[in-house]
Amino acid sequence: MTPTQEKNIAWYLPRPKRDRYKGGMPLWCEELILRLGRQLLCNEDARILNLFCGMNKYGLRVDILDGVKPDICCDAHELTKHL
Repeated sequence: MTPTQEKNIAWYLPRPKRDRYKGGMPLWCEELILRLGRQLLCNEDARILNLFCGMNKYGLRVDILDGVKPDICCDAHELTKHL
């Protein structure tokens, strides 16, 4: 892969955080994944798309539940209409 090509990395963590919100993860885990992803991409400015993660702290947060205050509130199937 050449330096000009982009990489996409995806992780899935099935365990909920203490508030039991499905899809949520502890903040330490979110920070660790962000750091690892940026190292793997060799890009400290890499942006993150957090699907189903309205309560996460980092990245563009997308969730179907308005109550968790995501950046974009929509069904993931309709995401392209909001980007």
